[in-house]
Amino acid sequence: MAGAPKISIITPSFNQGLFIERTIKSILGQKYPNLEYIVMDGGSTDGTIDILKRYEGRLQWISEKDTGQANAINKGIARSTGDIIAYLNSDDVYVAGALSRVADHFSTRPGTLWLTGKCRIIDEQDREIRRPITELGMVESVAVGEDGIAVITVLLTIAGCPLQSTIEHDVTAALQGV
Repeated sequence: MAGAPKISIITPSFNQGLFIERTIKSILGQKYPNLEYIVMDGGSTDGTIDILKRYEGRLQWISEKDTGQANAINKGIARSTGDIIAYLNSDDVYVAGALSRVADHFSTRPGTLWLTGKCRIIDEQDREIRRPITELGMVESVAVGEDGIAVITVLLTIAGCPLQSTIEHDVTAALQGV
């Protein structure tokens, strides 16, 4: 893929040694040509660090105390340099070709601000254990006021019912850094 946009993936983790290697393999196995992969670990003591060390050079990792998943993701976003930024939890996986499809979508629809996909709920053997409830999520509009409050309008389908939702989020802290 010539001129592929840079995609940054952040994985928050804390004591996820049983699952994180599968997550890492699902991301690196995408073979996406312009990938930045950052694992933000909260100070694991269960063998997670040994797994991360095996992938040095193919991903960046930082292990330090944080205040939880959101803090870890925000710290990863602050370090990221991608044109497209996403996070994937340390016990989740991407399907083959996911990153290329995301890059294609953003490249052919430059007005897109936010994209989500269908989520399959699976067990350790990839058996689907619950049908997905979210089918599509795209941001229709984003407006940030002087007070730092972002009003985000999202279009999605939940359990077969079309829904338009408006989310208000204070982005001031995010814009000031982590």
